[in-house]
Amino acid sequence: MTTTVRADICVVGGGPAGSTAARRLALLGHSVHLVERAVFPRRRLGDSLAPGISQVLGALGHHAPAGLHPAELFARWAGAEHHAPTFVADRGVFDTFLLDQARTAGVRISQPALARRPRRHDGDGGWRIEVRQADQRFDLECRFLVDAGGRTGLLRGNRRRAVTRTTALYGYWTPSAWEGPDVRVEAGRDEWLCATLLPDSTVDAMVFVERARCMGLARDARSRLYRSLLFTSDLVGPWLGTQLTGTFACDATSSITEDAVGRDWIKIGEAALTLDPLSSQGVQTAMTTAMQGSAAVHSILRRHATASTAAAFYRSYLQRIARLHEELAAEHYSRQRQVEHRQFWIPRAVAPSGSRTVAGAVGSRPEEARPSPVPHSARTS
Repeated sequence: MTTTVRADICVVGGGPAGSTAARRLALLGHSVHLVERAVFPRRRLGDSLAPGISQVLGALGHHAPAGLHPAELFARWAGAEHHAPTFVADRGVFDTFLLDQARTAGVRISQPALARRPRRHDGDGGWRIEVRQADQRFDLECRFLVDAGGRTGLLRGNRRRAVTRTTALYGYWTPSAWEGPDVRVEAGRDEWLCATLLPDSTVDAMVFVERARCMGLARDARSRLYRSLLFTSDLVGPWLGTQLTGTFACDATSSITEDAVGRDWIKIGEAALTLDPLSSQGVQTAMTTAMQGSAAVHSILRRHATASTAAAFYRSYLQRIARLHEELAAEHYSRQRQVEHRQFWIPRAVAPSGSRTVAGAVGSRPEEARPSPVPHSARTS
């Protein structure tokens, strides 16, 4: 027999976006149930965070979050060298801290657990979601569904993606003899690189390339491409020791959902919006979409007269953030194009006036700062 659990709101995804939204909604008086499929702590991309993250955390009351460390960024970009302050996050510790803050606020958490098959509840509306946890299964009934499940979230739909498609190749390394800045960024001929010394003394080394450059490559060939590009860089290559993991690849293309919010659902974080990794603001933006999104959810549930206005404001907010980062990323790419007039840089140097619509899988339809040349998260947060 399947057990039924009830809550006002179900949040699917326990990364920075999901944890932030769940905590804020619980503090606003809603009963919230969060479902996260992974065991924490977990290793996660998005370990280099722009300085603006401190303002976001302060607005949430997190003045000394665990797992966040001040660091120095050194970049070679557009024929010049740049030093800037940044932060490095131990994402295992940082994400666990945010999830624990949600739990302390009264959020009920199922973890590790898999949410699947969201379907409309018969009768008074809302959702019924099948949740599988270990060898148990229960139905979670809720009035409102918050999708914080990343690029491949629970609620599918159409996304507008940048025409220039980017793939991130990455792996983890031991440093050979790391000295100097914790975060290093360099523009190459047809790619750009970022290496980050993590708090556990490993290095996350990433290479961003045109998607077509590694499409169809066998795993070994992809690994050779990744390693050859890293060791071409005298800023990164000489400081790498042994590769601890395989070579991984993931989509790093900016995109925005075409259907962000409805009468009883909303998408936040990377389920709603992904930025060009040049911004280093993936985690920050995930959390600000959660802040804006939770305000919209509260209005829809409690202030019916302003529900449509709140939903419209949230859609407008996402579109404004997407446009801003498209323009600022293009500005940085344009600077590099002046010194490296090659096919990787040329199309990225133009802010897109429109994006290509990509059909999602069949299913339910449901703060700004100048970017520095350093990646955020090539995957979900």
